[in-house]
Amino acid sequence: MDKKYLSILIGSLFVVAVVLILTNPFSATAGYPYVLTGQKVVTTPGVPVQFSSLVIPKDREIIVKAMATNTDVVAIGYSAATAVSTGTDSFHLYPGESIGLNISNANLLWLDAAVAGGGIEYITEFTY
Repeated sequence: MDKKYLSILIGSLFVVAVVLILTNPFSATAGYPYVLTGQKVVTTPGVPVQFSSLVIPKDREIIVKAMATNTDVVAIGYSAATAVSTGTDSFHLYPGESIGLNISNANLLWLDAAVAGGGIEYITEFTY
């Protein structure tokens, strides 16, 4: 192989190696070193509560799980009107069930419960 092409090849491999080291694209936590967990509980059935503002990175999701201690269904909706647990527009979760949602902010979600004290747990990755 010609020395000119060999030096170009070695230089190209060096550049690729440096880019891979600096960007770390294969790491499971690349760019998202923090995990946030929380809970949301309904105190008055039929009166949905909105999730607090939490920006969720574009390539991540929030996992919402009905608490195992719930005695009945909880309902998730995109507004107070769609989250009512007795309605047909909400997504129902029974104790222990979960759903992953790829949304931009947790405050897009509303929660209602069929029984006072019913609630959810959530988890997501984020950066400061």
